[in-house]
Amino acid sequence: MATKLTKGKMYLFEWNDTYNFVGWHYDEAIAEKEVKTFQKTLGFFVKQSKTFFILATHHNLNVELGFPEWGTLSYIPMGSVKRITSVS
Repeated sequence: MATKLTKGKMYLFEWNDTYNFVGWHYDEAIAEKEVKTFQKTLGFFVKQSKTFFILATHHNLNVELGFPEWGTLSYIPMGSVKRITSVS
């Protein structure tokens, strides 16, 4: 994904998440259990690592008073992202 993201801007990420079924399953039933696990996450872009986009739901502007800048981080696997839209 060639999108250049800006730290502190808000983005909508559309991505596929993992899921599971507890218990034992026959081979024949595995394919029919496949479902869409499409997610949407809205947040402030913090940074990009080698494998994750890192977003925060809170951006604290009182850093000079000793408060941490980012709250409630989400790590979205880069390979799972289908679309990124800037909303700010």
